[in-house]
Amino acid sequence: MAKGETSLDLPVAFLRGIGAAKAEAFAKAGVHTLRDLFYFVPRRYLDRTKTTPISALTGPTKGEVTVIGTIVDAREVRARRRGGKGIITRYEALLDDGTGQLTLIWFRKTNQIKRWIKPEFTAAFSGKVTRYNLMLQMAHPEVTHLARGEMQDLSRGVGRWVALYPGGEEFERVGLDTRALRRLMDRLIGEYL
Repeated sequence: MAKGETSLDLPVAFLRGIGAAKAEAFAKAGVHTLRDLFYFVPRRYLDRTKTTPISALTGPTKGEVTVIGTIVDAREVRARRRGGKGIITRYEALLDDGTGQLTLIWFRKTNQIKRWIKPEFTAAFSGKVTRYNLMLQMAHPEVTHLARGEMQDLSRGVGRWVALYPGGEEFERVGLDTRALRRLMDRLIGEYL
C-alpha cells in the first residue's frame, strides 16, 4: 500500500468472494474500492422482524410477508401456454405451518428449485401473497433454510430488517443477487470495520 492508503483503498476484488467477473460488474456500477463498497447502499429495506401464521393470510397482501413452515408436497407441473403454443413448466410446493397451508410457486429455474424444495424441507419463505383461482399463493419467494425446530435465524434474514441492494442484469449474470450482496456486505463489515 502506498503511503496514506488504508485497507479500504484496496480494490474490491480483495474481498473474499469477489473474483474478476464480480469486480468488473461492481466497476460498471462505480464501485472500485472497498471504501466504494461501503457506500453501495441498499435501495430499500424489507421488514422481516415478524413472521405471519398462514391462518392469518385471508387474502392477497399489499407488501411482503414471511411465513415459516415445512413443505408437505411438491411437484413439477407442465401445462400448455395460452394460445396453445408451447409448454410452460412450473414448480409448486405446499407449505404447512401447523395453522394452515399455502401454495408456493416458481416459474423460473424450476430444475434448480426442485433439487432442494422437497417434502420435509423447513424454511422461512418471504414474498407477496396473491390469489389465483381462489387459492392463495406466493410466487418466487425468497427462501431462508431453517434447521428442524429452529424458528428464528437472525444471521440470514429472518427476524431482522433486510437490505435490498440495487442490481441489474450485469450483477445477476455473475451471481450477485440481493442475497449474495447481503452476504458480501456482512463479510465486508466483519473483515474491514
